[in-house]
Amino acid sequence: MVSQVKRPPTNVIEPRLAPGRDAQRRIIASTLELLEESNFEELAIGDITSRAGMAVGNFYRRFKSKKALLPVLYEEYDRIFLRWTASLPDVEALHSPNVAERIGGLVGSVFAFFHDHRGLIRALHLNSRLNSKIVPVASGPERSKIYAQFADLIDRDGQIEDREALAETMMLIILSTAMETVLYPEQSPSANISVTEDAIIARLSVAMNALVEASLV
Repeated sequence: MVSQVKRPPTNVIEPRLAPGRDAQRRIIASTLELLEESNFEELAIGDITSRAGMAVGNFYRRFKSKKALLPVLYEEYDRIFLRWTASLPDVEALHSPNVAERIGGLVGSVFAFFHDHRGLIRALHLNSRLNSKIVPVASGPERSKIYAQFADLIDRDGQIEDREALAETMMLIILSTAMETVLYPEQSPSANISVTEDAIIARLSVAMNALVEASLV
């Protein structure tokens, strides 16, 4: 289970009563919706409260500023990420006896996840670089354990030495490529290449399969 980040009391006012908890949930839900339409830096608090159906003053009863939302959004992202990893067994390609097809299914699933949550991931990616304190303490170790579990997907027969390290390396490459391609398509380097996203996914899958083959004992 992902633990909660300790939020500075000067930034987030924890609700004690049910109406306050409901207001906080509505603010977070509205922010998540708006992030799929606009970038975080473009959102105004009035946009968030309008979508939530409340006055701006209600926002400031829960959060001292818009940036105070970020740790709470990161907690929500951790929950979304865990639900996504739990759903991966439902991806048909990941049950293929062919490792290349399993890798292709994993790459495609990662890109689809980034598209489904593009606005949220972009906001957290940019802002966590500027302020690492928004990241829950347990996120790093929890994420590392999840990445290592992909070793079972890549190497079912135990033919690869140090397969956890290989799985983590592959996830770093896949996630970094998805970030550049999905989050920042209009910025360099994505803006300067003519290859389609489908072609990138296909070529990335081939490259990851080659990495696996080169690591076989």
